[in-house]
Amino acid sequence: AFKHGHTDHPDVKLAIQNMGNVQEQPKQMVMLSFRVTNMANPQRPALTQEYISNVLAGKGQQGRPTSAISDQIGLQHTYLAAEAHGMTISFAQTGPIVQLELQVQAEVLPTRDSAEHQRPSRDLSAFPPNRKICCIDDSRTARRLLHHNLVTWAQTNDVKVFGQEVSEVDLFVSEVLAGAHIAILDQHLAYGGDNNVLGTDIARRLVAQGYSGLICIRSANMATEDQEQYAEAGAHCWFGKDMIMKDMVKALKAAYLDTPAASFLRDALLEPRTSRRGTFTIPQGPALNYLPNVVHVEEVMD
Repeated sequence: AFKHGHTDHPDVKLAIQNMGNVQEQPKQMVMLSFRVTNMANPQRPALTQEYISNVLAGKGQQGRPTSAISDQIGLQHTYLAAEAHGMTISFAQTGPIVQLELQVQAEVLPTRDSAEHQRPSRDLSAFPPNRKICCIDDSRTARRLLHHNLVTWAQTNDVKVFGQEVSEVDLFVSEVLAGAHIAILDQHLAYGGDNNVLGTDIARRLVAQGYSGLICIRSANMATEDQEQYAEAGAHCWFGKDMIMKDMVKALKAAYLDTPAASFLRDALLEPRTSRRGTFTIPQGPALNYLPNVVHVEEVMD
């Protein structure tokens, strides 16, 4: 939907709806509908059922860059995946709206509301707003999702994304070193051949140049040996690409609050007021990336 939809206003929406019971005994079963809608790209041909049928039958011609579907195997895989899960699928365009709908029968399970199943949530209220966050990813869709979710859940409008082409790697590094509080790196930046770049290599560059902000790696590879490589490169945290974006932002905020400088400031703010007086010197440079708000330190120390 992001890739083939309207370039400026894709207006992608996901709706999940309970369509009602389909069985009461011996198990309660309901019909769930998963519906994705988006605004079509007016520069691309409208989807037709004839086109979709031809693609699924292997009769479609390889699309041009401006065609409605640039690679037909994605559409084929969508239908195959739906069939494998026992889902019914419909895909159509009506006017400017493109809609993909999947329906599946699902069993209703008892709610697990026992206290022993409730995982206590971390208090993230101390996370400061308006942090500067820089992201690099070779996927246009991932860049859009990162920007949207960071602005929404990390309370900041200062989010910059890079990675459309290999030349943006150096731009990303420069922007991070120019005062970013958080850097989020895709582990595998695929630009073809010798132009491929690893997020861990970028992390090492940042550390070597004195960056002390939070470094996060996003990767589809999360085996123990992979995580050891991320840590060795200087990353503070790493997230699987299958992680829900909202949960990733929560984990990122927790990691930010756990950084050494942030912990130092929190201890200073909570220190009991005593007769100690004097000048409190804030170090200049990248270390400030961790400090939520220096003015509170002056109030405590005074």
